[in-house]
Amino acid sequence: MSFDFNIDADEEWGFDTSPICSFSKLKERLTAMGIEIGKAEAYKKISSVDVLPEDIGERLVIDDDGIFYIDDTGNKHQAFLYKRRYRLAAYGKPRIHICRCQTIMAFMSSSGTIPEYRVAETDSVKVLNWDNNNEETEVSNLPLCKHCANMMFDNKIQNSKDFEEILSRAATSESTELELDYYGYVKDWEEISRAYRTKKGFTCERCGIHVEDFDHAFMQTHHKNGDKKDNREGNLECLCICCHADVDDVHRHNFSIGGNRVMLQHFMEKYIL
Repeated sequence: MSFDFNIDADEEWGFDTSPICSFSKLKERLTAMGIEIGKAEAYKKISSVDVLPEDIGERLVIDDDGIFYIDDTGNKHQAFLYKRRYRLAAYGKPRIHICRCQTIMAFMSSSGTIPEYRVAETDSVKVLNWDNNNEETEVSNLPLCKHCANMMFDNKIQNSKDFEEILSRAATSESTELELDYYGYVKDWEEISRAYRTKKGFTCERCGIHVEDFDHAFMQTHHKNGDKKDNREGNLECLCICCHADVDDVHRHNFSIGGNRVMLQHFMEKYIL
């Protein structure tokens, strides 16, 4: 199968990653899932790791709240994606993706056409330079995907350098009791959200719609009081994307642009219309 990489630079795919945390029980969970885990080692930042089709949903989680990669030792990294092979002379640098934007949504829904990506959390990454016989070339300061930028409000990240710096500061910050990612969520939010939605059977607590196993992304976890750090079960609500998009004016605006709008449209076509 061949892929056409001659696309406009504004539509390039990319990835950016940065370490989040290590979970004590995560290795047991991964082993139960059939993933072979090596001996525990010191935490190391990941850079330029090839993404395989079987990684999606297992070692690579792509969500509205960010992109997360689980390494061989069970460490969980908040990361970005970028194109593995690129025409650097013709198009400049590949863009990084930091969330489930419109471009990533298209990638996830195109079964059997997995493009070549790498995942990383460092500013400096390696790219196969298609303009120079696929020579491994080190590049840095990769620009942020425009679709990702449209989804992120008050986003201070413009490139891979910003991503690494902000995540590094968040990981070492002593100014807060809770470790937060750059969206303001606690760093194990993705696990908390998934556990809560699982408990609710991936059924919307407002309209009662239930989604199939492969559509779990359409069911989301809402903070009732708007405080992303308040993860008490009483403050959480399992909502389909349609109900979540209509919670208030802020949510209505957030779901009217970028990848959120595309995802909402897909949900409406499949479950509502």
